[in-house]
Amino acid sequence: MSRPYHLFFSSAPHTPQKPYPQLSLGSFLRTLPPINHMETNMGKVPVKRKGVRAKWDSNKTYVFLEAMVNEIAKGNRPTTTFRPAGWENIKNAVNEKCQIDYNMKCIKNRHNELRTEWTLWKKLVDRSSMGFHPNGTINMDAQWWADHIYENPNFKKFEDKTAPHPDLLAQVFDPVIHYGVK
Repeated sequence: MSRPYHLFFSSAPHTPQKPYPQLSLGSFLRTLPPINHMETNMGKVPVKRKGVRAKWDSNKTYVFLEAMVNEIAKGNRPTTTFRPAGWENIKNAVNEKCQIDYNMKCIKNRHNELRTEWTLWKKLVDRSSMGFHPNGTINMDAQWWADHIYENPNFKKFEDKTAPHPDLLAQVFDPVIHYGVK
């Protein structure tokens, strides 16, 4: 005894099988995952890439810091922040010299990261008189590091490296930090 809505037949004729449910088009479409138009190239909406971070190596950081020093010399940072034209000049200089296409958000994020890193480095270096290795890292014993890392876990990254391009970082951020802004 077969029923017309069975698509699969059992080897045992007495075992009843459940038919596939009949779905309307609307019910079927509701079972599909939603389409995120921001992740497709359909229409005029650009592709949105989430979670993609800019890659900053030492050379790109050097170009970035150099561009900021040039804009400071031109007077495009009258107080503690750059003028919009200064930010645009910095972005254009970095993109042109490094052959990349970073947007303004990437540029400002890197500025904030470097300012935070320089502030940490200065706090660590200003603690006491200490020696430095030839590569610029701090030459202190394990107990000194353990004490300082316990106080501020962010100091750990300087245990085996230095701040990137400290001479340029000082030119860019020391006037801002010394005036009590950071």
